[in-house]
Amino acid sequence: MTSLTNMHYDGNGNVREHIMNMIDLVSKLNSLDVFISNSFLVHLALNSLPSQFGKLKVTYNVSREKWGLNKLISIFAQEEERLRRERGEKVNLVHHVNGKKALKYSKKPRKFSKKNFHVNAPGGLEP
Repeated sequence: MTSLTNMHYDGNGNVREHIMNMIDLVSKLNSLDVFISNSFLVHLALNSLPSQFGKLKVTYNVSREKWGLNKLISIFAQEEERLRRERGEKVNLVHHVNGKKALKYSKKPRKFSKKNFHVNAPGGLEP
């Protein structure tokens, strides 16, 4: 019973699997003569979802029609898909450094010599 009430959807997997896991736990509890109604399970499922689904939670609470488990699963799966499309694809950036050592610059100041520079026409010195 504790695992059922403490379940929270963390974004891994999908909402359908999360609610199906909750239904599975309820069926196990029902086999142990701990009966949980479907309407209570709907409320547990709604409370286990993150704030991203807040609009649908409000819609459920305002509507006169109470949703069953199948309708709840389909509506929240559609909302999850909409949120994923809205958010876009995730891209992981991988930076690979090859085994070459970084160039080291000497800390000695260079001496100016006329051999290292030549005169450019209207501008001055150029290396």
